[in-house]
Amino acid sequence: MDGEHTAGEGMSAGLRLEWPGRDDSMAGRTLDRALAQGARGTLVATDGMASTSDFTENSTASLVLRGDNLAALALLGERAWGQADMVYLDPPYNTGNLFMYRDRHGTRGETNHVAWLNMLVPRLIAARRLLCERGFLCVSIDEHEVHHLRVVLDELFGASNRVETIIVSMNAKGRQLGSGFARTHEYVLIYAKNLETCAIRTGLADAVDPRDFPKHDVRGAYRLLPLRNTNKKFNPETRPNLAFPLHVDRDTGGVFLETGAGRERVTPVFGSGAPAVWRWGKAKIQSQRDELFGRQVNGQTGRRWDVFQKDYNLPGRTKKLTSIWLPSEIGSTDAAARELKAHGVAQFDTPKPLGLMERLCALTPDDARIFDLFAGSGTTGEAVMRLNHRDGTTRSFVLVQREEAIDGGPSIADLLVLRLEAAATALRDEMKPGDREPGFRTFRVSQVD
Repeated sequence: MDGEHTAGEGMSAGLRLEWPGRDDSMAGRTLDRALAQGARGTLVATDGMASTSDFTENSTASLVLRGDNLAALALLGERAWGQADMVYLDPPYNTGNLFMYRDRHGTRGETNHVAWLNMLVPRLIAARRLLCERGFLCVSIDEHEVHHLRVVLDELFGASNRVETIIVSMNAKGRQLGSGFARTHEYVLIYAKNLETCAIRTGLADAVDPRDFPKHDVRGAYRLLPLRNTNKKFNPETRPNLAFPLHVDRDTGGVFLETGAGRERVTPVFGSGAPAVWRWGKAKIQSQRDELFGRQVNGQTGRRWDVFQKDYNLPGRTKKLTSIWLPSEIGSTDAAARELKAHGVAQFDTPKPLGLMERLCALTPDDARIFDLFAGSGTTGEAVMRLNHRDGTTRSFVLVQREEAIDGGPSIADLLVLRLEAAATALRDEMKPGDREPGFRTFRVSQVD
């Protein structure tokens, strides 16, 4: 199953999977054949306008492409390669369950890892071709295939370009059916096209909790942080330039570099009394003295003076995201179903919460182009429209979804368009003068035999 190989472009040597069809899939030959076949078709605009020139001429144009994702990419042609800031994939998880779409790959009713890999790998390679140098890939998956997927992504993108594996909890009570534990989570695997040039945001303003800033003064809400460096790797031996005394006014708490009447001399120490260093150098302390405050504290060696920074919650502040995302932060599967019903769509079994997709899309630059190759109910498209409406950004989306009929009724693509039209209408009702108009164009993949 594992072994060494010679890495090709965009691939890294190391642990790898072996399966029938691997060589063609991993080398891109399967993808190239699919693209050649798909290029024989046409893209037909549902609004009667037969051109997709908006794709390159207007970077803010959003598109919905109805058809197989590889055929759609083939018809966009080379102009699509290198255009994506984020590619999101929410492929079938290969669980063997019967949803509104086929979630089983293989024959005789068995889940088949080989068939699943040969289906997905060409789309992963296509995703890499779509990404620009600052772009990144996000793939949603659960435990059925996460181990296979991660090994393949390490090889295709390089383990050094692995950004994070996010644990996403969307069902606080857990799945109660079946044996074993009540599983509450799945995963989002994130890989950069090139980690050195990747523009992913790992911190967001939405992650800042105002309750973390309980104090207030004329500048606003703040919290007190020790000015001393609490990391014991930083001490007078390793950072001698940060080991110097400060002087605190006993009456006002003001902090000074110079001694003076009524001032208490303070040196940085750890709780044990061992020598420490400050986080700021003398120049920064001098220029930002108004953010510092001195007071007496109880230490292991008794009462002593210490210096604190007033850390303000100012506009534009962000906070690093953790690698575990909870329903309270991103919504739940139940909430996602309610969001769809509000738009007149109720046929999806496990839609992604709008909060999850808003957070993933918010990791991109403000003018990002976001591709979703398994668009499903269109949550990514609504997330992009809502972020643009809320923040005044100019992100755009390209959603691709097959025309899979549901019990003889509307197709998944029909429901996707219905949902996006309803979302755009709701946002138009909330628009203020100068706001960007939400909208998109729709094209259908027409195959030629």
